[in-house]
Amino acid sequence: MEGDFRYGIWGMYKYEVQPLETADMTEPDPEDSDDVAFYRTVAMELETVVAYHFDEMGCLNEGVLYFDPSYDEFEEYLRDFRRIKGILTEEFGPSKEELLGESDEIWEVDPSEYELDSYDQAVLNDDLIYYCEWITERTSIGLALEGGDDGYLMEIVYRDINAIDEIDAEYDEAEADSAISRLQTWITALTIQKKILLFFMVVLIGLVGFFGIEYIYWKIYVEPEFPIAEIEDGFRSGVWGVTPEQIKESETANLLEDLKDYPNVYEMLIYQVQYLGYEMEARYVFDENVGLYFGGYSIELSEQSNIEEYQKIRKELSEEYGEPIAIFSDNPNQIANEEVSTWSDDIPGYYGLDCEMIYGAVWEDNDTRIQLLIYREKVGEKFMDIAYTNI
Repeated sequence: MEGDFRYGIWGMYKYEVQPLETADMTEPDPEDSDDVAFYRTVAMELETVVAYHFDEMGCLNEGVLYFDPSYDEFEEYLRDFRRIKGILTEEFGPSKEELLGESDEIWEVDPSEYELDSYDQAVLNDDLIYYCEWITERTSIGLALEGGDDGYLMEIVYRDINAIDEIDAEYDEAEADSAISRLQTWITALTIQKKILLFFMVVLIGLVGFFGIEYIYWKIYVEPEFPIAEIEDGFRSGVWGVTPEQIKESETANLLEDLKDYPNVYEMLIYQVQYLGYEMEARYVFDENVGLYFGGYSIELSEQSNIEEYQKIRKELSEEYGEPIAIFSDNPNQIANEEVSTWSDDIPGYYGLDCEMIYGAVWEDNDTRIQLLIYREKVGEKFMDIAYTNI
């Protein structure tokens, strides 16, 4: 599975990221334990520390790969910087600096103060940084080689594009100019016959767009007896933010439990429901200040249950929400996988459970993240949950 940063999707909570990450988790600094999760692995052929950073709301908004090659010579670090830059360019295209015609050397002083063979000292003195950046629709990726407390520091920083206040306007303009130039070159290379065909295609697309707008106008304003319903995000009968009392009034299923003494939960309502052909429990979880923020279906599976059950539910959810944005352990051979992924105790509705993840999938729909999770408790029972989280 690939996300915005390794296995994480921007906006995920720590408890959602931890079951997905396959690297070995390191002991965190107590001061950072709430907003950072550290792992150690090998990335880009180098020993690497992986850091997931979470904002004040607990949502993933940054990830960092800290490379730890322990070289003796600066030239070895610079060689790996160039090699990794090539890998990222192959994946994301030209960097911002290449589009702007700029160097990846960023000087804080006049470069003439250093001889070419003393650039290593310039880096250690923080007078020189090697840096280049790529920007996608969702992520800013920055590769840096700079001086650190214990020598040279090489890292890749991935940041949620929505968490960055502003993107360099020059880069946007250069990227647009580059796209226009490629389009002009392509059109010039076309034959007369293909240009005529292209003209009619553009006219056809314009007509389709025009009549599409006309149709929407007709449905909204000319046929008021058939109004378009406003769709709001939430879980079952409740939109995000409603109170327990509002759910009790709107939910028609049988109420099993009204829990007000769960750790870190203001209130949780559990109903017995029929969903996707299964008899399940439906759980509404509330925060005292923000109201409903989590909902989920849960069913205990028999030991004879298999991958077909998971695939059936996944197909149903894909028909409703489209293809998953993330898949993990999606392999029939892994149904007996004993590798343990420990969930943190702050998972809404699952407090204190130490679980083995088996497989699952993730969808996003407006302000809602939907997760299909199949896991086994350490005491042996196997469960299938469909979790809905306000993001």
